[in-house]
Amino acid sequence: MRYEVLNGSRAGGLLDAMRDLYADVYAEPPYCEGEEHVNQFVEHFADEVNRPGFTLVEATEDQSLIGAVYGWTMAPGKWFGSPTGEPPAHGHGKVGPSVFMQAATPVV
Repeated sequence: MRYEVLNGSRAGGLLDAMRDLYADVYAEPPYCEGEEHVNQFVEHFADEVNRPGFTLVEATEDQSLIGAVYGWTMAPGKWFGSPTGEPPAHGHGKVGPSVFMQAATPVV
């Protein structure tokens, strides 16, 4: 297995491989995501690679993508997943990475 760290411009070249990885991993329970979710992921990923500080770590085996984790740097006072956009109390005033997705296929 090989790991490599990619910035946003290089990670953008993985769109098809990331689509396939997402489809494989998130089709299984408990997620059971279908084509609509996969298409949403692809749309979001294509935008996210352009975020400041975007970094992706890929795991490959025999030149095939078998896992990935990615995120980007968030500015102080910014947060996602909150109706107000406010970070939780422990995140106020801090700059840090936001890990957005982790996925890996089983290696047999």
